[in-house]
Amino acid sequence: MKRITTIIQRRRKPEEVATLRMSVRNHCVECMGYQVREVPGCSDTECWLYPWRTGKTPKSMVSAKRQEAGRQRMADFHAKDVAVSS
Repeated sequence: MKRITTIIQRRRKPEEVATLRMSVRNHCVECMGYQVREVPGCSDTECWLYPWRTGKTPKSMVSAKRQEAGRQRMADFHAKDVAVSS
């Protein structure tokens, strides 16, 4: 039997949007015709939300110091994960 899914095409109410990131994502999904897979391929570079469309802060807006700190945290996390699993 074929499964049919329905997408409700409406704006989320402000109280339904928990974070700024979710708000940006909601706008992008709505703009792309409620096609979530189309958001990363957006070609509207004039949109002021374009750099944040994938839900991440652009690297150009994060200082080198914070980038290095993030890399170190991830390396520490993965080292602990390997130690626990072995």
